[in-house]
Amino acid sequence: MFPPGKCIRCGDTEEIGLFTDEGVVGGGADHRRLRVGVFRCWEFLRNRPGRPRHVEATGAAAFAPADLTSFCHLDELGLVVTGQHVACDQAVLACDVAGGDGWCRGCGGRAVVRDSVAHRLAQVPLGWRPTTLVVRVRRYACKASGRTWRQDTSRAAAARAALSKGALAWALEALVVGHLSVARIADALGVAWNTANDAVLAEGKRVLISDPARFEGVRVIGVDGHVWRHAREGDKYVTVIIDLTPVRDRSGPAPLFCQHGRRQLL
Repeated sequence: MFPPGKCIRCGDTEEIGLFTDEGVVGGGADHRRLRVGVFRCWEFLRNRPGRPRHVEATGAAAFAPADLTSFCHLDELGLVVTGQHVACDQAVLACDVAGGDGWCRGCGGRAVVRDSVAHRLAQVPLGWRPTTLVVRVRRYACKASGRTWRQDTSRAAAARAALSKGALAWALEALVVGHLSVARIADALGVAWNTANDAVLAEGKRVLISDPARFEGVRVIGVDGHVWRHAREGDKYVTVIIDLTPVRDRSGPAPLFCQHGRRQLL
């Protein structure tokens, strides 16, 4: 048996640190020391077979304080999480708008909070559980100028939107890259099919189709007919236009430009 402070795997000296009390399964003090030695030997942890090379055994100093706002990427939307309600079928996060907006743009005077309204936004699903943001938006009033206004939430979502900007990006990636159906995306976000479909189409048009630089570098295109939908009524045939430049240059797959029938589908 190794003396106290030695690893039973390699014999190196242990270090006192984060996992001092882990691995205790009973059997007395000697058994506790042996189990702790397995977990606490940095040399063995760094060089054990099958260990990912990018993972480092670190102490508590390497961890930042737990922050649900940054974990959910809500700081990118200008929001701060103030509460949560997690159930088996959904999660609801109460949020405030980061920063104040209590100065009047008309007279420059200090305004007072008049009241607040709650704006519900579908957010990126956490663990495939529909996640909703309940954003408290303060309304201000300036007695000097008589003006009233709300806090700016343009970073979080567009006006009268049902999906946050983070949810829009997730939904578009899920459709284009993950090949999920609109029904699956709507179910994951906890919204109606029409809500998800309209939002994804609008975001796809803004990000992909309306990009003025998306035709840069295109030298070869492919055009072909395609049966878009197999139904007795409605548009069936569309014309597919793709960029064949990456295929000719052997640099990647051919991206889709657009599909046209009697009406534009994408």
